[in-house]
Amino acid sequence: IPVFAEMSSINPVIVLPHALQARAQNVARDLTASVVQGCGQFCTNPGLVIGIASPEFSAFTQQVAQLIGEQPAQTMLNAGTLSSYGKGLQKLLAHPDIEHLAGSTQAGNQAQPQLFKADARLLIEGDEVLQEEVFGPTTVFVEVADQAQLSAALHGLHGQLTATIIGEPADFEQFVELTPLLEQKVGRILLNGYPTGVEVCDSMVHGG
Repeated sequence: IPVFAEMSSINPVIVLPHALQARAQNVARDLTASVVQGCGQFCTNPGLVIGIASPEFSAFTQQVAQLIGEQPAQTMLNAGTLSSYGKGLQKLLAHPDIEHLAGSTQAGNQAQPQLFKADARLLIEGDEVLQEEVFGPTTVFVEVADQAQLSAALHGLHGQLTATIIGEPADFEQFVELTPLLEQKVGRILLNGYPTGVEVCDSMVHGG
């Protein structure tokens, strides 16, 4: 039986070390804008941000947390969408290995932007909470230990519409394994761009 369905997608954004050293502030600003654009109601909204543990990534996480905390609440398309957003947030808040970093308590008739941080093990082991899209203005940070764990985390992902790599030329030389890996996971790979508003075309499929 043919099924035409809007499948969920968490659209990972991988932020590489040299990019953070060169332009962390700009990346933090642009990423935050992408997360909250249209109240996060894009099927290509960046729902997962992955970086390698370092003082720069810790500082970047704090920058994004501050920016998310400054974003105003927005009105969603309808009451059902808002209710689903609230339920998705509750799943994240209730998980023992997920930390809430920023965002006002979700209440009332508008969606509050939120930021979370999850243990990398959840992604590597395929925890369903991280695989499920929270449709709205929220994203989850995951800090991996090193380059090998980054690959392991990406292997744990289900199929996605998009993946974004934020990097400098030196990053692309060092992390050559990312593109062939992501080709098997996502429909579109973006380099130094953000997935909200990406063109919908034949290659936009859930998986490589």
